[in-house]
Amino acid sequence: MRAGRQHLVDLGAPHTYIAKLPANEAGSFLATGRWRECAHALRSALGTNPGVMADVDTRLVAARLAAWQGRQAEAEAHLGCAQEMFAVAEAFLNPSFDAVRAEDHLAAGNPEAAYAAAMNGACTEGAPPTMCEWLLPLGGPLPGGPHPTGGRHGESPGRTP
Repeated sequence: MRAGRQHLVDLGAPHTYIAKLPANEAGSFLATGRWRECAHALRSALGTNPGVMADVDTRLVAARLAAWQGRQAEAEAHLGCAQEMFAVAEAFLNPSFDAVRAEDHLAAGNPEAAYAAAMNGACTEGAPPTMCEWLLPLGGPLPGGPHPTGGRHGESPGRTP
């Protein structure tokens, strides 16, 4: 992505497109466990005026990184900032608000709120949100535990054990 970003700079692409790449890069680094590279890409993204969408994406990645590192107040501040910038999040579900909320709640030791956030993102009508594949494991039951539909994990909904 770094080479692609430089190529866009060389071509004179609009700044908002170029600025979104560090946010995407940071998210990729975080997903692969490369926290230092994630933090570096976040500093690059937060050090510019990337525009609303890139800033929202950057804040959501920053919230995830902070939550994963046990910095709960910072995670919630980044998530709150992203929500303020993107006040119409309920109408446009592409950003990963519900997945980040679910991870944030898990990091805070609140599995019930994590489940509610995951199910909200996974079950809302319309196009699936970004990171929707992260929602189902967060919203699912523990192996052998109760299933939201009333059955046990691994059984068809509605079947009695």
